[in-house]
Amino acid sequence: MKSIKRASMMLAILSFMLVAPSLSAQKSSGEKELKEGKIWSVEYIRTKPGMADDYKKYLAKNYMQVMNKAKEEGLIADFILLEGMPSNEDDWDIMILIAVNKYGDMDGMDEKFDKIVAQVFDPKDEGRQKELKSRFEMRKFMGGKMARQLELK
Repeated sequence: MKSIKRASMMLAILSFMLVAPSLSAQKSSGEKELKEGKIWSVEYIRTKPGMADDYKKYLAKNYMQVMNKAKEEGLIADFILLEGMPSNEDDWDIMILIAVNKYGDMDGMDEKFDKIVAQVFDPKDEGRQKELKSRFEMRKFMGGKMARQLELK
């Protein structure tokens, strides 16, 4: 375990050493080193014991349809799902990232997503509505953040 941490630290230091000269050269010429990019909403999810596979199936069947439609309609810029090994009982195992181009794109987001969900799923289909609500039985929301992506020039 120590060798993995040491190797990760050495890789980070090496990466910084490779990037640092180009950053200082740009700084001296008066250019900005970083460009502001997309705004990411990050949600940390912990699946309940024995429910990880069911939750991933739910995401594949339901969540992906909604997010693909939202991206197709320009409501969001991008989305990513990450799976990780929790480091302790209070850590996430699924991370959901949703990107918009600017903070203003989030205005009225709930109403816009409600319309997309109504387009994708029949609101009168009780079986589907029950399935959508079942996600709360499979997972626990661990928190979230908003962050702006920074891109090196």
